[in-house]
Amino acid sequence: MNLQFFGGRLGLDATYYHRITKDQIFTLPVDPSTGYNTMVTNFGKVRNTGFELVLNTTPVKTKNFQWNLDFNVARNWNTVLELPDGLDGGKSIIEGFSTSADAVYAYAEVGKPMGEFYTNLPQYTEDGKIIVGADGQPIIGADIEDTGKNMQCKWTGGISTSLSAYGVTLSATLDARLGGYMFSRTKNLMEFTGNGVVTTYNGRNPFVVPNSVVEVGADAEGNPIYEENTTPIFLVDGSYQNYFDGTGAGQGGEFFLINRSFAKLRNISLTWDLPKKWMQAMRFEGIAITAYVNNVATFTAKDNYYIDPENTSYAGDGDLAAQFGELYSNPTSRQYGLNVNIKF
Repeated sequence: MNLQFFGGRLGLDATYYHRITKDQIFTLPVDPSTGYNTMVTNFGKVRNTGFELVLNTTPVKTKNFQWNLDFNVARNWNTVLELPDGLDGGKSIIEGFSTSADAVYAYAEVGKPMGEFYTNLPQYTEDGKIIVGADGQPIIGADIEDTGKNMQCKWTGGISTSLSAYGVTLSATLDARLGGYMFSRTKNLMEFTGNGVVTTYNGRNPFVVPNSVVEVGADAEGNPIYEENTTPIFLVDGSYQNYFDGTGAGQGGEFFLINRSFAKLRNISLTWDLPKKWMQAMRFEGIAITAYVNNVATFTAKDNYYIDPENTSYAGDGDLAAQFGELYSNPTSRQYGLNVNIKF
């Protein structure tokens, strides 16, 4: 739907979609006894429902001045409807990362959004207290579990604006994304080395894991009996590092999932279109000189002190895998430039 008002100074472009995609190209795990670990095949059925809105406005327009201001917003609901029969656990891995200490995987699973994150999680009592061992460290489960977090964002949006007067145009573009998660090996390593800001917890002084209990026995029916944990975590004996790196600050592998929300001032540019009478003298149709800066500023979620949420180390593994996360990525650089566009 496209609507235009006030001589084109106000416009609305709206799109709604409901798509069911079948037989997507996907990489599935296979028995290693075949000599391969994965195979590329068509699989399953995925539903995408959503909308896109674009609002174009020209709030001010005079003979020598014009201000354009545009907005866009999009929302998508994604659900896996079907997967091939015979998949282990009824789900298929999209991408993953694992070491001897950490394991995080993103799965396609029926009834859930594409890219559901699974990892090893801490153990809790029925009343929500974290269970620790005799050493005071949180106990992390041996089996991977659903974190309830996935790759899919809640919405995306943006604002662009331009101010034009006497042949000079100042433009800027802001993009935003809300929601969705990604794995960050950079965060993982920063907690291991102690460079992450969260490792300064309690001034790196000894502390007892908050709201924690330790199992001291069992009742007559075999149910565990817990008591309040009083065993502190120390910096000097290595338990402090183990708390952040080995147990993920008591969150298991979920600790290394970061919110990929962001707002980015992507571009600011200043363009000067040289006067037409100059062009006639030089026998050009037009000359435009543009100074610009890209990646001006990035604002991330409050728990992301680590990386640009648009970074990926898995682009070569396909579009879905590219959303999994990053390994040791470098900061995004700010770019400055000057363009000269000459029309003959």
